Amino acid sequence: MSDQMQKNRAVDRDGIEMVMTKKEYLGDACGAASTNCLSMVAGQLTYFYTDKVGMSASAASLVQMIATLCDGVSDIIMGRLVDRTNTKEGKCRPWLKRMILPLFLAIVLLTTVPKANPMVQSVYAALSLIFSRAIVYTAILIPYYSMITYMTRSMEERGKIGNYRSVFNNAVGVIFGIICIPVTNALGGTQRAWIIFASIVAIIACILLYIAYRCTHERYRDDKVEAKQTEDSTISTLQALKILLHNRFWLIMLLAQFALFVVYVLQAATLPFYCMYIQGNDNIVALVNTIAISGMVLTFLVSPVLIRRFGLRTTGVVGILVGLAGTAIRMAAPANLAVFIAGFSMVLFATGTIATVINPMIINTCEYNDYKYGYKLSGLTNSAASFGGKVGAAIGQALLGMILAAGGYNAMLPSQSESALRAISFCAIELIGIALVVILVCFLFYTFDKDYPVMLKANIERRAAREAAEAK
Repeated sequence: MSDQMQKNRAVDRDGIEMVMTKKEYLGDACGAASTNCLSMVAGQLTYFYTDKVGMSASAASLVQMIATLCDGVSDIIMGRLVDRTNTKEGKCRPWLKRMILPLFLAIVLLTTVPKANPMVQSVYAALSLIFSRAIVYTAILIPYYSMITYMTRSMEERGKIGNYRSVFNNAVGVIFGIICIPVTNALGGTQRAWIIFASIVAIIACILLYIAYRCTHERYRDDKVEAKQTEDSTISTLQALKILLHNRFWLIMLLAQFALFVVYVLQAATLPFYCMYIQGNDNIVALVNTIAISGMVLTFLVSPVLIRRFGLRTTGVVGILVGLAGTAIRMAAPANLAVFIAGFSMVLFATGTIATVINPMIINTCEYNDYKYGYKLSGLTNSAASFGGKVGAAIGQALLGMILAAGGYNAMLPSQSESALRAISFCAIELIGIALVVILVCFLFYTFDKDYPVMLKANIERRAAREAAEAK
């Protein structure tokens, strides 16, 4: 390539080529919206199981914890499958197409718990959750997040991908929060109403996943399609895991991912309880989520500017500090709806900002694997970090159920005790704040941004030299 062509080609602040188009950003982000359709239905299951199906809070939490732990184990398996996938469409994109129809079943089955004795209900709930999360969700999520590695090498573009994904992800969350309770109540508020609602959500999710498949491209491949095996498939899973455990930046992100999923679970699961029992009307869930859109919009506008100027880590730290301020505001007046909504919006801005940067930050640790050991392991890097997230979700669900049970919460009672109300408030406010502090500490110890361009350049040069030697 001529010097003039090099000058005309867009590069980021690290001098790395920028290749993404607006169509690809938007199409790729549809994948985040698709997976969050499943996540949002799953996130309402504590409320659905206890108030619509009649399961106890402890049984509902136990079922979700078991299914989520199974989901975490399946992440490792899926990560190795991605590393060993080698097709003309890429390593990751084929999995998006394969999971379109299973995604529809996964969402609908979550709401079809039979009217039976508690044991049958618990077994069905566990099996449907395992299928939905441990199989379908994992088979979409791991390839989807690994795909960033092959779409662009630019840290700025990876951050922008994360920003679009975060916005689409949060948009689904906010829209779901606005319409879920009112629509299901309008349909009768029964389990049948939830099944109808879930079926509509499932159709939308499948369309969005297909768009993501059609609009994305894997430009940078570290393997040849004609090869019988890829470089990352030449080592065992145990050896690959040992490499990850020696990657300190990945370990830091593992803990951050764990804490972030605790926040996700608590945000989604506690809001209906807070609105129903502290404010006395579960229909105001829609009001809270509508106003909280401001946090999502602000994330979309501010994050790209901060990433371009300061990088991924600093952008995340700014978001976390805003979220902690929102937590402090809510703690000052937990029963005041206006104060709660203001704080909720600030925490939503924080989680949106964290979500924007955390996946690119995890992906970037692949270059450390490659630099130190010669194996990128993008699939396993994402799957193992996702495992940390799933464990965080399981712990979040378990903590919610245990704290509600300890507070004496009982959905069958006409009103809740003071201790039950305090338990709901603690889970909705203080516990989220504690998780945000954990993420802040992790981000402060993540010093990889300044090393990334050097390691990337060294990895590219090493691979080019090897290919040249093989050609000779």
